[in-house]
Amino acid sequence: MMKKTPITLLAFVLALTMLIGCGTASPSTAGSSAAESTPAESSSAVDSAPAQTNGERQPLEIALLTKTLTNPYFVTNAEYFEKYVKERYPEDNVTVFDCNQDVSRELSITEDCITDGYDVIVLTPIDFEGTSTAIQKVVDAGIPCIVCEMTANIDQADLTVMADNFEAGYLSMQSLGEAMGGEGKMVVFQNSTNPVARERANGRDACLAEKFPKIEVVNTEDGAHTVEKCFEVMSNFLIADPDITGAWCFQDPNAVGVASAVKTAGITGQVKIVGIDGSEELCELIRNGEAVSSTAQMVATINRVMVENMYELLENGKLENPNLEIPCLVVDSKVADTEWAYWADDQPVKSIDIGQKIAAVGSAA
Repeated sequence: MMKKTPITLLAFVLALTMLIGCGTASPSTAGSSAAESTPAESSSAVDSAPAQTNGERQPLEIALLTKTLTNPYFVTNAEYFEKYVKERYPEDNVTVFDCNQDVSRELSITEDCITDGYDVIVLTPIDFEGTSTAIQKVVDAGIPCIVCEMTANIDQADLTVMADNFEAGYLSMQSLGEAMGGEGKMVVFQNSTNPVARERANGRDACLAEKFPKIEVVNTEDGAHTVEKCFEVMSNFLIADPDITGAWCFQDPNAVGVASAVKTAGITGQVKIVGIDGSEELCELIRNGEAVSSTAQMVATINRVMVENMYELLENGKLENPNLEIPCLVVDSKVADTEWAYWADDQPVKSIDIGQKIAAVGSAA
């Protein structure tokens, strides 16, 4: 992975040295000291605005640690984040790191970013428990910490912006239940170690209990997240039970793999399939009648709100509402061919109690 000491930090340190004549640490020493600071020495509020030299604002180095770049959603998420940063401050630099669904790699990259002196660190947590360590390290280092798209089992981040994943699970199950006529056998593709997937599963189960008591879950795959693996699993599910009529998938790559298995089995239309993310790949299957819907996260709004609040945090030191949630949209055959709101930047934003959100996700662990 890339390791660097941003020019911003070096210029700032040299300027301080000349102005006050004290024994300021070198960039590498400063980074080490920051990484070793204790929670008592840190605060959730940012200590200062972006660095300035001779009255001019200096460019920021921003690290975005994304869960995986094999999922098109996270690629799009990174593109929108950089888009909104560049619209506001073209000189600021965003470096995207692929954590490849690996908590150990996520922690290692986080530690490198702290040592390398990044001005802001943004994380999309991989694991509810495991990512908490990385977040705490950023906070202890006194670096602004932003959590995007999901939460972890810690409430110390300076800013959290996410989709309403409970709603996504609920709406997607509602779409599937209606397509199944309110009855039949369904299979589930989930990931109980992932906080987002867990919230979506909570929403799914709530909808099943409230609206579709005649739908039976006959098999569950917990953990598969690639198209290829989900194709394999769904093929085996169909061999074991040819009467399956529904498949609920916690993300779109699962649904794409499931749809491929159903098509290979020659029963497209028999099995109603839903996903979550609003990817173009699944939308194409929706247009072709091979899937029912994808419940989309408003990726443009998520990133616009995140960037706006990030700069407000840096300028003011704290935020009045640091924990924000954005609703989702069901993209079905009526919506998939339109300029739908997944790309629109006008979705409402609501403030949430991060403690309650963490408790809700943790209760299903």
